[in-house]
Parts: sequence; structure tokens; C-alpha cells
Amino acid sequence: MMGLLTTYVFLPGIFILILFFIPRDRVQLIKWASLVCCLVQAGLFLAIILPQFLSLKPDESIQENNSWISFALDSRNFLEVRYKLLLNAGNILMVLLCSILFPIAALSSFSIQSEIKSYTILFLLLNISVCGTFLAGDLILFFLFFEFMLLPMYFLIGRWGGPEKTYAGMKFFLYTFSGSILILFTIIYLGLDLSGEDGLISFDLELMSKISNEKYNFSNSEMSGTSLRIIAFWLISIGFIIKLPSIPFHTWLPLAHVEAPTPVSVLLAGLLLKTGGYGLLNIVWPLFPDVIINQATNISIFGVVSLIAGAMIAFSQSDFKKMVAYSSVSHMGFVLIGLGSVNTTGIIGANLQLFNHGILSALLFLLVEVLYSRSKNREIGAYSGLWHTMPKYTFFTIIAFFASMGLPGFNGFVSELLVITGSFSSDYVPVWIGGLTLAGIFFGAIYFLNTFKKMFYGEIVLPPAIKNPISDLTFREIILLGIPAILAIVFGLFPFLLLDLFEKGMSHSFHFLNIHP
Repeated sequence: MMGLLTTYVFLPGIFILILFFIPRDRVQLIKWASLVCCLVQAGLFLAIILPQFLSLKPDESIQENNSWISFALDSRNFLEVRYKLLLNAGNILMVLLCSILFPIAALSSFSIQSEIKSYTILFLLLNISVCGTFLAGDLILFFLFFEFMLLPMYFLIGRWGGPEKTYAGMKFFLYTFSGSILILFTIIYLGLDLSGEDGLISFDLELMSKISNEKYNFSNSEMSGTSLRIIAFWLISIGFIIKLPSIPFHTWLPLAHVEAPTPVSVLLAGLLLKTGGYGLLNIVWPLFPDVIINQATNISIFGVVSLIAGAMIAFSQSDFKKMVAYSSVSHMGFVLIGLGSVNTTGIIGANLQLFNHGILSALLFLLVEVLYSRSKNREIGAYSGLWHTMPKYTFFTIIAFFASMGLPGFNGFVSELLVITGSFSSDYVPVWIGGLTLAGIFFGAIYFLNTFKKMFYGEIVLPPAIKNPISDLTFREIILLGIPAILAIVFGLFPFLLLDLFEKGMSHSFHFLNIHP
């Protein structure tokens, strides 16, 4: 009998089998099947898995752990890959985010007009791979889910995207595939380097973290291993940074976002980018306890450059969707800054930033789609005075922009505050890192306010393609925008709803670095 986590991950597979028996011309039935699948999956998590997680004692987790692949390499060494799914403080927010964004993306997919059956099958395959990536507790299993994400995403962009969809899909695939190669190389190296005295070569993340802490102890960081270990650290880090992405490894992202259909952009920004941050926080961090503090400043510099340069590039964009895409590059800088702080406050802030930005990026891309669906025009300069003609749309835009700027009362404020506090209180990065992080928030406010001023103030100006007065939000659009907007406010006013989740298993999560929250 399948466990709860296995059921959660592979539930879309059951619906894929059902879809094979539904005729292609039953378009509405196929769309509703996708939405029902995502809602059932979310219900399973919220109604059963999450309450079970909350009932656990500290340091406990929900696990499914079985031997999968095992064989002797020689008379002394034995390799084992385990089918291990794990839910703990490190990934609970990402699984919650999956349960929120996939139903939103499924509802948004009702706007897709061609080859609905093929699109839906790829959409559900992406669901399996993303959820599996966040729950995998064995690095080989993690890599299989992580790598498989590329296939459905490549076809979703390349087939249902914009005019340059083929090039965008290819660039996305090649960039992220190159990062995957770096990750796989490092996983193999770590499996050999951290093999046990009994000759067991295991890729179990918890076991490898324990051995790594014993072999390269945090408190003896001057023994930071060999140069090969430092190289391995940067190889796997760059692999995840490409996925995040951070400048200068970001150039695949804006094109992919611009060409991708809106539901795919929602998942790309809301979840796929987060696998990069998740890997840095939950794989690189525990496996390199000796290197992480010696490289803390360099990691933080990556974050600061992305934060500030991403904001400046976003300011210069004339395309609304490109502006939102570069804002994602900018906001992911907080994740690297939080990681570089090497303290509890910064790490919690980085994890919250992954979740909060996932909510806000979905809201922003849905706002872009509302305008584009009416005019086929994303140029910021093509609109003016929208406040007068689309008051409901304006309301949701205010929430999205102000929350993304990090204003108090919205969810973006909480995570950014924790990252900044962690950076200023860090023993491993200079104080100017925190100062530049504050400056990055200021630059972010500039491009959001500038965009709002151009599009919503002044006399009414609309693209020539709009013959009639532009219509405000439909009921479906209000639902799509309302869910992330409400969550942005709720988690901003009541951040303890998320912070309390970290209390379950938090001391375990920091044990390998001898840090205690």
C-alpha cells in the first residue's frame, strides 16, 4: 500500500492514465480533470499530511524509506540508493507552496486553446517531478526528479509559448541541463567521499550530512578539507544557482518567462526556480559545513549583485512581463544573502523568501496575463490611467507591488526583514553586505512604483488593438488573483503561521552545524 507522501507525489499519474481514455475533443472535461487532480492533491496535503506533521514531536519527520537499488561494487564497497521521501522543517513550506500554486496554474490553464490533452499530460508530469524533487530524501532520487522537470517544461515552453518559443525552450533546457551535470558530478563525488567505514556508499541525505559533520566539523572550519572539496562545493552551488537563478547565470530566465504561457510562467517562477534555492539551503548547506562559512562572503556577494543589478535591469524594461521576470532574479538574491549569513535568522528568512516570493510571483504573472489577454500588448508605455477603467485590477496590482516591495503588513516584509537581520548579525560576512541589502530594497521600490505610475495614473491611454472600453476582472480572474493576494496579506499579518512550522524539526535541521535556534 502506498504511503501518504508517495500518494501525494504520484497522484497526478493516476489522472494521466485516466486522460488516455478521454477523447481529445472533450476539452472542458480534460481541463476540469487537471484542476480536480490538483485540488485533490492539495486537499490530501492540507487535510491529512499537514495535520500529521503538526502532531509530530520536535526532531521527528514523516518518512517513507525503503531500499531501492543496491549492489556490491567489489569485495569491500556496497552501493545503495534508497526510495526515501521525507517531510520535515526544511521542505514543508515548499510542499505547501506546491499545494497552492498547482491548483492556481491548473485554473489558469483554462485559457490554453490548442492541444489541451497533450498540454495537460505534460502539466501533470511536471507536477509529479516538482513535488518529488522537494520530498526526495536520497540524492540520487532527488536528482532523478530534479532532472525530469526539464522535459515537460521544455515542451510546455517550446510548444505553447510565444513567437520565440523554440529558442526559449532550448535555452532553458541547455542552461539548466548544464547545471544538472555539475550537480550530478558533485553528488557522485560526495557519495564516494562520505562513504562509511563499513564500505557503504549511500546517497541518503541525512546520513551523508551526519558523516560530513563528523569528517569536516563546523567547529574546526580551518580544516576545510582539500581544494577538491572546495571545488565540489562551488560546482554544486553553481548548479543550483543556475536554477535559482543568480546573475550572471540568469540570461535563460527572462526569455523563458516572456515566451512561456502564463500558467507555465506561474510554475516556473513560483516553483521551479525555488528548487535551486531549496537545493542550496537543504543540500549544499548540510553537506559542506566546513566550506560554507569560509565562502559566506562570496555567497552573499552573489546575492547582493543579483538583488541590486536585477532591480536596475527591471527598472529599464519596457515589457511588463520582462520587468516581472527580472524582479524574480532580484528577489532571489535574498536567498543567497540569507544562506551566506550562516545563522538561524538568515536561513529561516531565506526559506520564507522562497515561499513568499512563490506566492507573489504567481500573482504578478497573472496580472500580466489579464492585460495581455485583452490587448495582446505587454508594453508598459502602452497603458495609462488604468485606475479609472479597471479598479478591481488596480486593487490587486497594489497588493502585488507593495508586497513585492517588502512593505510591512505583507508577506514579503517578513522574509526580507529576517534576511537583513541575519546578515547584520552574522559573524561571517562584513556589515556592508547588510547595508547593500537595504539598498537593494530601495531599488526594488523604484521600479515597482515607476511601473505603477506609468500604467495607472494620468489620462486613459490604451493600446490601439483595444476597440472597446477595457473590461475589468472576470469572476475567474478574481479567483485566480484573489487566492495569492489573500495569502500575501494573511502571511504578512500573521507570520507565525509559517514560522511555527519551523519549530517542527528545526533543532534537527541545524544540528549538523552546531547551531541552535
